Amino acid sequence: MQDTIYHREITEFFQFFSGWFDGTTPNIDEHYSRISCVIPHDSTYIGHDGKLIMANAFFMNHVRSAHGSIPKLHMQAKNIQLQWENGGLALVIFEEWSTASTPVPDGRICSAIFRKNPNTPNGIEWLHFHETLLPIEESQ
Repeated sequence: MQDTIYHREITEFFQFFSGWFDGTTPNIDEHYSRISCVIPHDSTYIGHDGKLIMANAFFMNHVRSAHGSIPKLHMQAKNIQLQWENGGLALVIFEEWSTASTPVPDGRICSAIFRKNPNTPNGIEWLHFHETLLPIEESQ
């Protein structure tokens, strides 16, 4: 699924967060607006802990204040697959991989529902995002 709006959005999303959390992306509104514009107020997020939260509040508060909190973090998405698309909505599944100061990567299986929005960088926004930690033996 190379070079689709979903592949581009997911790839850019995790590139941004790699730089944000490791502190190489400047902590200014101009840079953070790349994320704030794709997380609408009605967006939901289920983290690896299983808690359902409003994504906009999470990303605008918790994540915004975590700038530079994970030195040497590298995040990337792999195996991005469009599962379903209809009427301006799409379901995409992918793997999220991250490494920081530990040699063991952290893997998650993720699903995201995107909604078309022409006012965003790739023409879509994250309506719902769900991630589940992969077993440690799959991460090695």
